[in-house]
Amino acid sequence: MKQVNLNSRQQGFSLIMVLAMMMIIALMVIAASHTSSTEVRMAANSADARYAFSIAEKTLLFAETEAAKLNYHTVAGTYKIKTKAEIENTFPGTPGQCSATDGKCAYDNRGGSSDKRTTPWTSADTWKNKSKEIDDAARIVEAANTAQRPRYIIEYLGEHTVDGANQRLMRITARSWGKNNKTSVMVQSTIALPISS
Repeated sequence: MKQVNLNSRQQGFSLIMVLAMMMIIALMVIAASHTSSTEVRMAANSADARYAFSIAEKTLLFAETEAAKLNYHTVAGTYKIKTKAEIENTFPGTPGQCSATDGKCAYDNRGGSSDKRTTPWTSADTWKNKSKEIDDAARIVEAANTAQRPRYIIEYLGEHTVDGANQRLMRITARSWGKNNKTSVMVQSTIALPISS
């Protein structure tokens, strides 16, 4: 009778099974590594967006103070509220456009529906050439580490009745970047200023 060695066939099968299991484990490690690196990038982008938002909020607060100052002028050492003509001269230029590089934008009050009015904060040219840059890093200390310095624009929206009182409205839009130039945050507020004291 002839003897058959069963172990030699089984060892070949075991080798194939072990190689298949190792390949599956290797694929799982690669997938876990890829997921982990994606999560790290997402966390870094989220932190950068929060950082940019914080700078944008500080820029907005600074710009609101600057906008409020535009409503007044000094006469004999005291602050006086500007007249309508004086405030309109503070915001010269084409309605809906920002003038020069001071970030002041004339209100687009051409009437009709609001979709016909211009929105200067949506224009790349406004942010690049006509917005006001926060040039003193000491004003917003954290901004020294951003990809670009924060910027703002102030739009004069005209005189309106707010809560039963005639007031001057100004819309302030601030934009900031994070440490990464692709991270950009824009925030906006509208302030009401007195017309008469």
